[in-house]
Parts: sequence; C-alpha cells; structure tokens
Amino acid sequence: MQKEGAAKKTTAEWVEIFDRLDVPAARYNSIDDVLVDPHLADVGFFQPEDHPSEGKIRRTRRANTFSGGARKTEIHAPRLGEHTRGVLTELGYAKDEIEALLASGAVGEPHAP
Repeated sequence: MQKEGAAKKTTAEWVEIFDRLDVPAARYNSIDDVLVDPHLADVGFFQPEDHPSEGKIRRTRRANTFSGGARKTEIHAPRLGEHTRGVLTELGYAKDEIEALLASGAVGEPHAP
C-alpha cells in the first residue's frame, strides 16, 4: 500500500530522503541528462574529437589511466569494417580469400561517408 503523497515526490526529494536514511540511491539519468551532467563536465568525461570520417564528435575519455606504456596520441574509433582487410591478413588469409569473403558478405568494409 502506497503512503499518501509518495507518488508525488520529485527525484530530488527521494534522493534527499535516501541520503538522510543512508540508503544507497542515485538518480536514473537519460542520455540527455548524462550529456549535461555537471560532474561529468567537471572531470572531463566527454572529449571533443575531429573524426576523419564522422566530423566533430564527442567521445568518452579512457576509463582508467596507468603510468607508463600509455599511447602517446589518441586514435579515433574505427568505422564498422575499417580494419577488416588488415585483421584477416594478420590471421593468415590470402588476398583472394579476403576478396571472396567480402564478395559473399561474410565480412564487410565501411561505406564511403
């Protein structure tokens, strides 16, 4: 049975109540909320990028960093199929086998932007 007024509380009111009662709880954010979240902005969670085929985008930064061994420059997110030929070549497929896989649709390459 729901207590009167419980359904009328805002998210902020519920979060305050749970904080006071030491109940772990947090607001459930939509994508639009996440994009403008003040904490994520403060910690630089979203990074601007000039993607070679997609133009200006926002991407998330790396979740963790380690001392030493870090990549000196960031690389863009690959397009679907961008590395198909290279990966298949590394796996030992011959050029004609790769062409046959592409022609059959079993693997793909990116479409022109």
